[in-house]
Amino acid sequence: MRSRLMVCPALFWLILWAIPAAAAEPLDSEGALRMTGSWSYSPPGASLLSFENTEYIRLQPGIVRWKHWYASTLDLQMMGNDVFAKRAEEAQPYIHTLYVTFARVGRTFTWSQFQFSGDLHGGLFYTNSMDELAAADILVETNRAAALGFSLGVRWTRGRFRSELQLGVAGMTGQSLASSRWELQFRLSRRWKLGVFSEGVTRGVELCQDKQDPACGYELQLIYGALYASWNAWRSWWLVFGLGVSSITLGTEALREKESTDPAIYLGIR
Repeated sequence: MRSRLMVCPALFWLILWAIPAAAAEPLDSEGALRMTGSWSYSPPGASLLSFENTEYIRLQPGIVRWKHWYASTLDLQMMGNDVFAKRAEEAQPYIHTLYVTFARVGRTFTWSQFQFSGDLHGGLFYTNSMDELAAADILVETNRAAALGFSLGVRWTRGRFRSELQLGVAGMTGQSLASSRWELQFRLSRRWKLGVFSEGVTRGVELCQDKQDPACGYELQLIYGALYASWNAWRSWWLVFGLGVSSITLGTEALREKESTDPAIYLGIR
């Protein structure tokens, strides 16, 4: 999936934008491509959350399904403030981390008006070195560590309303990743929808052995939400636009910086 957002420089700071795609999510089995027998395949998906100085990127190669079971691999989540928008290094140390799964296996089931999903996954954490922290006598080397995690999802559908909640967590050896997403949607017609959603991603990195030290744990957290309208532009592609807000938290427990945006334009493609 490719997408571009073109705005004049004077308006750039007003934009909170994303390129979300749910094609590879476990609960979206209705969009799966039939293969043979009970086998099907959900196409790849991609997400990019871009703020003034921090990005979160997720790439999903797709999901293979057999009846109510599903599996995937190489689901990549990358997060940092040195991906596209370089933060001023003298103001805040940068951090660049990723989590890639080697195997993800789960199952979906339906009860009444609810759909559920649950899976286990294992992969690898990577965190780059942070030269700026070394100047403060905090040594953070390039690190690779195995990780285990799980994800849960539930979707409720009634008439034209649909609500969905997704939770995920992964961690091991002093590193962690937690994510959450909630959305409520109302379908006005075949081509129009209204909705509201909130999503958060938190990445934690252990900087030293003493876990009681308030300067030992480094955290990077993104929280954003939007009230939006969605228009079916072409086939299964939806143009999403509305008003959103976000907040970014960076730093250790002893020294933490938090930034919040005023309401901004939210644009996306699904």
